[in-house]
Amino acid sequence: MFTGCEPSGSITVNSTPPGAWVCFTGGYEDTTPCTFPRVDPGFYTVYVRLDCSEWYDTVTVMRGSRRTLNATLGVRKWHVALGAAGEEVRMPAVADDGTIYVVSGSNLYAVDPAGNKKWSVRCVGGVCTWASAPAVADDGSVYVVAADSMRSFRPDGRRRWGVRTGAGNENMPAIGPDGTVYVSYYGSLLAVKPDSGVRWRDTSNLTGRWGPPAVGPDGVVYCSGSYGIRAIYPNGTLKWQIIESGMGGFAFGPDSCFYTVVGGALYAFRPEGSLLWRDQLGSNEVYGCAALGTDGTIYAAHSSGIAAVTPGGVTLWKTVPLCTYNWLALTSDNLLYGDYASGIACYTTGGVRFWAMTRLSNWPTQGLAVGPDGTIYVTTADGELHAIEGSAPLAASSWPTYQHDSRHTGRER
Repeated sequence: MFTGCEPSGSITVNSTPPGAWVCFTGGYEDTTPCTFPRVDPGFYTVYVRLDCSEWYDTVTVMRGSRRTLNATLGVRKWHVALGAAGEEVRMPAVADDGTIYVVSGSNLYAVDPAGNKKWSVRCVGGVCTWASAPAVADDGSVYVVAADSMRSFRPDGRRRWGVRTGAGNENMPAIGPDGTVYVSYYGSLLAVKPDSGVRWRDTSNLTGRWGPPAVGPDGVVYCSGSYGIRAIYPNGTLKWQIIESGMGGFAFGPDSCFYTVVGGALYAFRPEGSLLWRDQLGSNEVYGCAALGTDGTIYAAHSSGIAAVTPGGVTLWKTVPLCTYNWLALTSDNLLYGDYASGIACYTTGGVRFWAMTRLSNWPTQGLAVGPDGTIYVTTADGELHAIEGSAPLAASSWPTYQHDSRHTGRER
C-alpha cells in the first residue's frame, strides 16, 4: 500500500468496452484495464483509443497518489459500403421499422438494422442523380428528390410516382400531417398530394437558393432562402414574409417560436415572423442546425462547434472551437451527438465531451440519424454507412434533431 512517502504515484485506467489502447507522456503504454504503478509526479493527458474512437482526460500525479480514470468509448457495430468514393452521399433516414435509407450518387439504398442491403433503386429519367436525403412518410412511403423532380417509392422499393419540380432542387422534402409533401427549389415551394397530384405551387419574388421546408405546429409551412423567410398556410396562401438572411434548417419550440442557424448565428423568431433575438456563435460562413431539449434549451451546431442557448437567448456553454459541426441529434438519455470532419462526437447536455470517433473513414461525414433502438447511423463521402452503438432513442422534445425526426418529416408529430 501507498504510505505517501513513495517517490511516484499510480494511474489505473478502465474503459467501456475494455481492450482499448492507453498511452501518455513518458513512454507509458498498455491495454485496458491496466495500472501504471510507478508514474513520476506531474501533469499528464491520458489518451484511450479503440478502433476509431478516442477518449482523453488530464490528471495530476503526486507522490504516493493513486488515480483512477474510467473511459467510455464509442463502439462501431458495423459499416457497409454502398456507393463509390466521391459520390454525392446524403444524410441517412430511418423508418419506424428500423430500415435505413441512404442516397449515394444515382442509387437509393435500403439497409436493415444488421447492415444487410435490402434493395437499391437507380435514378432514371431527367437529371439522373439523387439530390436530397430521403424522407419517410407515416405509411412508410419514401420520398427522394432528384435535381429536377421528386420520386416516391414503396417500402419494398417499387416506384409509386414521380413529379417534375423544376431546376435547382437539392433539399429533402417535408411531410405535412395530412401527407402533403412539400419540396423547395430555386425561388419556389411545391405542395404535392400523397397520390402525386400537385396541390399548389408558390412562386415568390425572392430568387436564389432555398433551404429545406418545415411544417410548424399549426400546419404552416416555412421555407427560407438566401433573401428571406416565408410562412405559407396549408392552402398555399402567404401568411407572412420577412427579408432576413435564411437557408438554415428550422427548429420549433413548444411555444411555436422557431429557431434557425444562419451565417454562424442562432436566430429566434416569434410565430408572426418578428425577430426575438440573435446570438452570434461562430464565423459567418456556415449554415448550421438546431435541436431542442425537453426544457427548451436550444443546441446549435455551427462553424466553431456546438453551443447551448436558453429560450431567452443566453448562452449556457460552447464547445472548444475546434471544427465545424454539421448535424445534431439529442437522445432521451440527455446525450448530444454531432458529426464533424470525418467523425462523430458525443456530449452531455452540460457540454462535457463523452467520447469521440475521430475518423470513421478518410472521407467527410455527410449526416447522422438515430434509430428506434438508439443506434446512431452516419454516412461518409466514400459511400459508406456506419452504425454506432447508442443507448436511447431521440428525446421527446418538440424538435430533437434536424428536420425533427430520423424519418426527416420536417414537422412536429
